[in-house]
Amino acid sequence: MCRGRPLCLPVIIMSKIRIYIEPSQVNDFIKITGMGVVHKIKHVLRMNEGDSVFVFDGAGKEYSCTIKYIQSDSVLLRLCDVSREKARERHAITLVFPLTREDKVDLILQKCTELGATALIPFEANRGIKVRPSPAKMERWGNIIKEACRQSERLWLPRLRPPARLDEILSGAYDKKIFADIAGTTFEAALSTVGHTGCVQPVNILLVVGPEGDFSPEEKQSLIAAGCVAVNIGENILRVETAAIFLCGLTSYFLHNR
Repeated sequence: MCRGRPLCLPVIIMSKIRIYIEPSQVNDFIKITGMGVVHKIKHVLRMNEGDSVFVFDGAGKEYSCTIKYIQSDSVLLRLCDVSREKARERHAITLVFPLTREDKVDLILQKCTELGATALIPFEANRGIKVRPSPAKMERWGNIIKEACRQSERLWLPRLRPPARLDEILSGAYDKKIFADIAGTTFEAALSTVGHTGCVQPVNILLVVGPEGDFSPEEKQSLIAAGCVAVNIGENILRVETAAIFLCGLTSYFLHNR
């Protein structure tokens, strides 16, 4: 008994269940066959027919659905309505990072998706790992991004581009190109020319972080020649995953609060 009150029972609040589907799968009825999702619905969450779930298509829309039936290898959802809709992000952040150890790449993809990156591009650094990821690994990385997008309730799925040479990436058109360097200028100074408070123009920013052994002299020359600004994001030497996450977070905060 609660003191002076009737018996108090714990209140169980079920978290919002979100499932990613391809835009082409959006229909009046949506069949979920991914065994991980089916297992979670059946055995972890113990959901039943009629329970509510949400699906998002990674292209700006989320839909409310109800479970029509649950089978051993699939779950059929009935689409009810559009629960949320959002235009494409006004500001774009493209993060370029070196191919490195798998656990580090996993962390970069997960956290930078949560922090608002709109595109992620690995590159083969002169002082980094030289093995290109297999199609299976690229698919796995894509699934990490989808899961981070689901967890963080983003409506737009960041693009994971295949590994490319640094000079190819730098040739793209961006409003600002920045690379992390301990000898660089301050973050505020580097972005001071990007719009102004109250500016409604979209901004497309390229962020580049180097490997553990730093950029090679040739890479730094390419960065500077492409108009990249060196930015110091701290007095300490950061690991590649720390630098990527920190720089992405700073940029996202700046773009959404200027």
